[in-house]
Amino acid sequence: MSAALIGIDTNVVVRVLLKDDPAQHQKAVQLLRAPPDQEPLLVNVLVVQEAFWLFEKHLKMDQHVVRRSMFDFLSVNTDQMSDVLPLSAIWGALQSSHRDFADVLIASSNLEIGCSYTVTFDKTAARKVKGMEVLS
Repeated sequence: MSAALIGIDTNVVVRVLLKDDPAQHQKAVQLLRAPPDQEPLLVNVLVVQEAFWLFEKHLKMDQHVVRRSMFDFLSVNTDQMSDVLPLSAIWGALQSSHRDFADVLIASSNLEIGCSYTVTFDKTAARKVKGMEVLS
């Protein structure tokens, strides 16, 4: 890939869709409304999967509502979506000691795809996972 990308973590997508944390929601919306000269945003396929799991299994939201919300979010807010998961990202994630495997896999995959970093609201992940930075 020639252009640098900024990966988006699941919690950023969740804040936008649920609006359950006003401060984080505002930061996430500002990121999505950034000027066109900003690095393109990428929502990794694993982020979509993790968001679906959270909404349907943990929050018990109707799957049709979840699908529509995610479709709308992806249609409006992203320039690119990854449809590949490099094997090297999986191996790197398997070797990490960070407790949340999805965080490591998302960040590793995004780095492999060409993202400069992945934004998250998870301060622990930003400290412990290579390629993750807190959205502030």
